[in-house]
Amino acid sequence: IFGYFSAILFQAFYNIKRDGKFVIATNTGATFFGGLIGGAAIFLLIYFLAGRKIFAESDAHKKHFFDTADIAHCFGRIGCLFAGCCHGKPTDAWFGIKMLVDGRMQKVIPTQLFETVFLLALLSYLLLRIKDKQSYCLQSYMCMYGVWRFVVEFFRADDRGATIVSFLTPS
Repeated sequence: IFGYFSAILFQAFYNIKRDGKFVIATNTGATFFGGLIGGAAIFLLIYFLAGRKIFAESDAHKKHFFDTADIAHCFGRIGCLFAGCCHGKPTDAWFGIKMLVDGRMQKVIPTQLFETVFLLALLSYLLLRIKDKQSYCLQSYMCMYGVWRFVVEFFRADDRGATIVSFLTPS
């Protein structure tokens, strides 16, 4: 809930550039990175407060933090699909799905599903690294997801705001 609120709050700030005013309304939208920052902040707060209480004797929650930090991201993209946001450009390809875009049904690239599949594959890879007692899982996640996110942005068509570089999005 806090992650979603944070995503809307960040979008409202992006909208200042487009509309010239800060407004939170039913049509404000939400940004991924706003949700990630807010969601991560509340996750860390709960994880470490609850961990301190549950593992007071051993501090095991601190030792295994990076083993568990990579797991939940793929489920957020399913939420995007259900919410109708983060969709791709219109397409006639066999893999396109129909979504309500700007008030009408349109076949679009399901970037949310592609990202979910990518994140599940990344999760599998990271779990294998953990099983083999390898480190740098969070760092690997951040690098690989960063590259993926950069690429997938070129297939998206929903409004995410603008930057000073015309062909790049805030994401």
